[in-house]
Amino acid sequence: MRAIQRGLALLALVILIGLALTPKIMAGGGIGLAPARIELSDAMRGGEYDYTLILINPGDGETYYTLGTEEGEAAAWVSYFEHEGAENPIEGILVPGDTRMPLMVRFNIPEDAANRTYEVNLLVEAGLAPPDAAAPRARRESLGGAEVMVRIASEVTIDVTGTQILTADVTSIMVENTEVNYPLRTTVHMRNTGNVDARPEVRVEAWQDGQLVREYVFAEEVIKPGANAVIMGEGDTTGMEDGEYLVNVSVRLGGQEISTYEREVSLFPVGTLTRRGDLVALEIEGEPYVGRVLRILGTFVNTGQIETMAQLVVEVYRDGSMIAIEEGREIRILPKQSEVVRAYYELNEPGDYQFKAHVYYEGRVTDTAEQTIRVTSGPAPQQEGAGESLRAALRSLLELPSLVAQGDRRALFGVGITLLMVALIYTVVSALNQRRKGDHSKA
Repeated sequence: MRAIQRGLALLALVILIGLALTPKIMAGGGIGLAPARIELSDAMRGGEYDYTLILINPGDGETYYTLGTEEGEAAAWVSYFEHEGAENPIEGILVPGDTRMPLMVRFNIPEDAANRTYEVNLLVEAGLAPPDAAAPRARRESLGGAEVMVRIASEVTIDVTGTQILTADVTSIMVENTEVNYPLRTTVHMRNTGNVDARPEVRVEAWQDGQLVREYVFAEEVIKPGANAVIMGEGDTTGMEDGEYLVNVSVRLGGQEISTYEREVSLFPVGTLTRRGDLVALEIEGEPYVGRVLRILGTFVNTGQIETMAQLVVEVYRDGSMIAIEEGREIRILPKQSEVVRAYYELNEPGDYQFKAHVYYEGRVTDTAEQTIRVTSGPAPQQEGAGESLRAALRSLLELPSLVAQGDRRALFGVGITLLMVALIYTVVSALNQRRKGDHSKA
């Protein structure tokens, strides 16, 4: 037995020493990037331009992609973001296997950039693992590029000019019928086709019998060049009588009118439009242990013709007896939209819990949805005996040939640590058993 223990410890030590001397061998991989070329024409000095890239992982497993640029004068103008609206730039992203993931690249043109054409290549490198968060590029340089499996680039041409182009295309304008004292909702879809930030203004006028009854203005703060925007505004109808109104909508940009729209809109008495909705899903999130708080999430779809205030109401049962009623916060849900309504419940005792939920909206209730869970005092402590540790180590030994072939240093290091710990655990357990046997012999 002692010979086996010494053998295991020696084998673990040999593996650890070998790991320190083994060079990293990278396995094969793949990457796709779209579009392959970006042309930024009439870019203004001091301008900011956003584009969407599609990162493609054609492999089976998740892969970390490092984002950067090839050296060049315009390389410092480039930054990457995980999605539109994100505030913090990223230097890499983890993409699951067989996935097309969108991300955003931003070009910030300096105020002192000369009027001419610049070229820069967006560079994406696929590696086995993410670099150190603090200094990923420095780490790659220290490794001499050994982490890189595949590299791909997207060519970018930036034509910097002093010419300001302020234009936009309005693709649709919609004004919805509503009821008295409910908002008159207007929606404008548009795209900034210029090379500078656009700040459009939407003016809505409601006329009846040749008289201007109500007027309001709303605006989008900024639409970036090349970006699409949905501008939504609501007008107060308080004090307006039910009936037909002629609504005029005009969109202005830079003091110029670029689009107009006119239609008859009905303002109905309260209760005319249909209120209808469905609770289509119910989920319980959180750990089922005493002392934890559960999140009860219901997905409500407003299938009616007008907005509604919706609230999740949950009856809580333990072992067949109702013990509580929980109500979530009311939220407004627009027609044809779905939202998640929430409630919370703190678990105080173990048992079988049943949650019966419905959504209360505009004096109506949906059908009831149910979820059942079992609550315990807490997670059972996980203990692994020496026998299970030894079996895990033997499984790791069987995987060694494939790990060596792939050059996976992290996995090899993990196997080495596992074997070393098994040797130590087995030595201690055997010593305790021998001592126990000796005590029995003396007795």
